[in-house]
Amino acid sequence: MTQSIIVIGAGLAGLSAATALKNANCHLTMLEAAPQAGGKVKSWISEKDDTYIEEGAQFINTDMTQMVKLATSAGLSIVQTGSKPDGISIAAPEQAPISDELFDHEDELDDIVITRKEEDIPLSSLYNRLDITKDEQQLISSMYGELINVNPQLVSAAGFLSIHKRFASMQDDTTHQVAGPLSHLVGHLLKQLPTVHFSEPARSIFSDEKGVTVQTDKQEYQADGVVIAVPPAVASKLTYSSNLVSHFKQALDSYINGSIIKITWEYETPFWEELKGRDEVIHMAEATFTTPQGISVQDTSARGINNRLTMFIGADLAEELATKKEDDVVRIAEEWLKEAVGERAFTYSRRHVSTWVNDPLCGGGYGAAVRYGSMIAPYELLREPYARTVFASSELTKEFAHHMEGALRAGKYAATSLLSFLKKKG
Repeated sequence: MTQSIIVIGAGLAGLSAATALKNANCHLTMLEAAPQAGGKVKSWISEKDDTYIEEGAQFINTDMTQMVKLATSAGLSIVQTGSKPDGISIAAPEQAPISDELFDHEDELDDIVITRKEEDIPLSSLYNRLDITKDEQQLISSMYGELINVNPQLVSAAGFLSIHKRFASMQDDTTHQVAGPLSHLVGHLLKQLPTVHFSEPARSIFSDEKGVTVQTDKQEYQADGVVIAVPPAVASKLTYSSNLVSHFKQALDSYINGSIIKITWEYETPFWEELKGRDEVIHMAEATFTTPQGISVQDTSARGINNRLTMFIGADLAEELATKKEDDVVRIAEEWLKEAVGERAFTYSRRHVSTWVNDPLCGGGYGAAVRYGSMIAPYELLREPYARTVFASSELTKEFAHHMEGALRAGKYAATSLLSFLKKKG
């Protein structure tokens, strides 16, 4: 018998789930609150030339096989990130190289195990368990403030460690990128799927032995099962039947949205390959700010295609700046950029700002973090079907959490798990 499934959300997780369900010959209904698909995968494309800038997610590595496969099937290639290899990481505004030993301390995280809520601590306290100096703690705190996009005092150390342990690669996560707009990958997936009901947010989900009912502002949809493919902190705002509340609500409420502001500058030449550092000329690949914390600048060039620097402003600082006018944010950010790379910071030919703070449809930041004081492994519960319902997002995946690869894998896993669940139900 053909199963009817509703997929809520047309980001990468939802599109991946829908693709798997279509391949299983299911009857699909897709609902998306925004007027377009993609979620945090969003490309700005110039109307004048072929220039594009990724407003949200951007990077992959070659171990992210589902993303590589998707890009290839869409007719796009993979290129390396960075104007050229062998750049180094520096601390800003000091412009001092960051020692490899500091990054080696991340290996200590593999030895830290938190299995019970009573053992959990705030992420900010986790640094004290690492064999590093106070200055190194400040640097790592800034790194994680940008990477997690949430104040480390609010983040569960257990939740953070789970992200670290679910990164199934020995490579850095930014080594490569797609040589073309990521929105083309979204369009490639959409072409293979039924029509999506855009600008139609789900409001409530009701589930019983007979099936599921999803209510939107426009109408009511019924099906055998539902995949809720939106970030958990966003999904927590929906209304659920009592059985779903008792099973899922605590896990959904365990997440807190991240916050990130992403500013990209394009240049004629990659001058950061020859920066005058404290003691020598250096090739900067990345700068992490110690003051203020939660800021990094990266060489995000698509090698051989463009020359770009991108500033990522995370957590509390992003929330503060999001209340200001964009011109004011840029003025402040460019002063920080000057501290990292010098006066040539102002010689850019193009600039683009994107803000992911408290977005009602996509959440914020790179993803939602597990809140300290909540469940320590909510992702384990949310990604498994119950009462004809399952959740899918990059936060919940078994591998590559908080990455596009993780979203694709989460969607496929949710679809196959739900179909198996429904088959057992008969």
